[in-house]
Amino acid sequence: MNKSKLTLEILSGPLDGYVVTLENETQLSRSGEGALVFPWDTELGEPQALIFPEANDWFIQTKGGIHRTYLSKTPNNFEKVEDKRLLSPGNIIKASTECFLVRG
Repeated sequence: MNKSKLTLEILSGPLDGYVVTLENETQLSRSGEGALVFPWDTELGEPQALIFPEANDWFIQTKGGIHRTYLSKTPNNFEKVEDKRLLSPGNIIKASTECFLVRG
């Protein structure tokens, strides 16, 4: 994985198939500005989760509240993200109706 960048492929919704490359800390949210803002998804938190680089790796951490974020190594094995979790190529992030494949 390119440690300075994180590439995510959107797997659902109107942007299905779109590829996003992150270079900095980014919030996954229903409102605001940024590469992972989805205003049509009314079930997303404001913000839902934070995706960020740290010590040459990328992590995801939920921002609390009632909204849930999940991480999986396979499409049918999701685990709720409750603390900081390392992202690896092949992971799938799911939040509300949004799904992302970690490409590297």
